[in-house]
Amino acid sequence: MELEQTVIEIPNGPEVNYLIGSKGAGINALQDATGTRIQIQRTHEVPPGALVRTVVIWGAEPQRAHCAQLIHSKVHECQQRDQARVNSGSPGNPPPQQDQTVIEIPNGPAVNYLIGGKGAGINALQEATGTRIQIQRTHEVPPGAMLRSVTIWGGEAQRLHCAQMIQQKVHECQQRDQSRVASQPRGMGAFGGIGGMPFHGFGPSSMPMLGGHMQETVIEIPNGPEVNYLIGKQGAGINALQDATGTRIQIQRTHEVPPGAMMRSVKIWGGSAQRQYCAQLIQTKVMECQQRDQARVNGAGGGMAGAHHFAPPHAMGGMAGGMNSFGGMAVFGGYQVAPGQQAQDTTMIEIPNGPEVNYLIGKQGAGINALQDATGTRIQIQRTHEVPPGAVTRTVTIWGGDPQRLHCAQMIHQKVIECQQRDQARVNGSGMAEAQQQAPPQAYEQLQQHHLQQQQVMYAK
Repeated sequence: MELEQTVIEIPNGPEVNYLIGSKGAGINALQDATGTRIQIQRTHEVPPGALVRTVVIWGAEPQRAHCAQLIHSKVHECQQRDQARVNSGSPGNPPPQQDQTVIEIPNGPAVNYLIGGKGAGINALQEATGTRIQIQRTHEVPPGAMLRSVTIWGGEAQRLHCAQMIQQKVHECQQRDQSRVASQPRGMGAFGGIGGMPFHGFGPSSMPMLGGHMQETVIEIPNGPEVNYLIGKQGAGINALQDATGTRIQIQRTHEVPPGAMMRSVKIWGGSAQRQYCAQLIQTKVMECQQRDQARVNGAGGGMAGAHHFAPPHAMGGMAGGMNSFGGMAVFGGYQVAPGQQAQDTTMIEIPNGPEVNYLIGKQGAGINALQDATGTRIQIQRTHEVPPGAVTRTVTIWGGDPQRLHCAQMIHQKVIECQQRDQARVNGSGMAEAQQQAPPQAYEQLQQHHLQQQQVMYAK
């Protein structure tokens, strides 16, 4: 039975979090008290600048009406609480008419240094100066911007004092980072001088300050596993590179990369010698990642005969031209496929765009890795942002020899059937034995027929 629904609107401000409560406690309490189901419009679904946010309520008519009344009551409570804070002169909530000052700080490590752990730094500044501070949020900062705005509300003397303290904190952060770089041995960084280029001429007088007119170099790396390999666990890799070279590095973010793009840009700020050295280290790390993945393909194990279809990583182009050359090879997530081999050594199949995808990938990629190891192939599942809205299937691309690709496709379809049988068993409330006696879903039969047609075309060639 389909439940009826009521749609109401609430202000798109602090009322939203007040309604949800800590870890969803508020919204859960409302649902329990009214016997309804509530869904608040998510942040990414709200148009930029919208003043209201929709709330959908499912349930019987009296319960929905009761729930809507309680929600409006919670909104009123939140607004009264905030108004009381303003009237009491709390430094964290200035009157709307209060004057403001806008300053700029470097859009780098100084931001987190200023905020502090769990906001402790910014809270301490507000309490010490009797002001309210708001730092420009990440999604509001234009891509590649070197500066981030900070707005300060309060009296004129308080705002001036606060601005001075913020600049002092920024200077402390830069001095801290400078001391870390200065402590590195000459000619050696975190990578022991990889690249053969001595690390010299770096000191306080030669380091361009963040927020000044720093020169930049833009290089490109494959948009595949090399990205995570370069970043490292919790950013350890990129931080080590910055410390070793005295530069600042910014990798193009996922949402900024065009769908299907094979490359991702990396910006490097710093002195000329430091930028060149950093670019060399990055290219070395990229080659390390590709050699690691190639070694996995070539390593011992069953079904690895298809590994010879992948060309080994080629040395990348020289430093001239921003190091954007990759020897004319098409890069596929860390493996390089020779131009003439891509079509004949690739099979594309489709799987349902549902729970089967996660079932196939497995926890932390364990499922897809096991399939690749068992069949000697490389598998790439179409990413979520590449799938058209409302699509019922998702493309899976397989690279390898003919027998390996066929074996891999069969195993993938078997995994799809397993997932569907598991879900069907859950619906029926019975064990897997009963589910295994059921015929495969019609969607899978269509996919299987499609794959058989692909095989016939492949072997007819």
